[in-house]
Amino acid sequence: MNNSDFSLDKKGFLIQILIAIIISVLLQIIVVPLIIDPLTSRFPTIFERRATILITTLSFWFFSFSVAFFFYPENELINSYLLCSFIPLLVIIIQEFMGLFFFDILHMLPIIVVIYIVWKLPDTINLKYTTIASPILLIWFLIVRLLGINYPDFELSFLGISYLIIWGISNIIIAYIITKKRD
Repeated sequence: MNNSDFSLDKKGFLIQILIAIIISVLLQIIVVPLIIDPLTSRFPTIFERRATILITTLSFWFFSFSVAFFFYPENELINSYLLCSFIPLLVIIIQEFMGLFFFDILHMLPIIVVIYIVWKLPDTINLKYTTIASPILLIWFLIVRLLGINYPDFELSFLGISYLIIWGISNIIIAYIITKKRD
């Protein structure tokens, strides 16, 4: 099903993880208090007013690993993980554009990186890694939501859980199509 000859460069992967952690921490410490918090207090009807820990969001980590992608673009682990960002971030971008008529780099960069990966580096999408990443992301999302740390507007109803499951399955289907097309 997936004929990958991928050999992980452990040093490169570790550097990618460090880059992502540093970016996420800097975003939380600098960008949130200086940019995001003033925006939410200035436009309370548009942005969430409830205090959240943004470093726990999938968007923060998708963004950070999108930047880290440029250090080691052949990493099938990161590229397969980033593929999972496409659907939710595309939905967010569409909502922002329709509702607020703006795009934010936090959500745009991962989409651009995923498009680049699918277009130029489809061999770095690994069905196995996407299949592993999808449930981990769903569990992360649910834990953060259940603990009340973030995603306060996401309803934990049958429909909400169905959306999460559809997202996970869609990630796997997209990875399957990409890997089947190249084989």
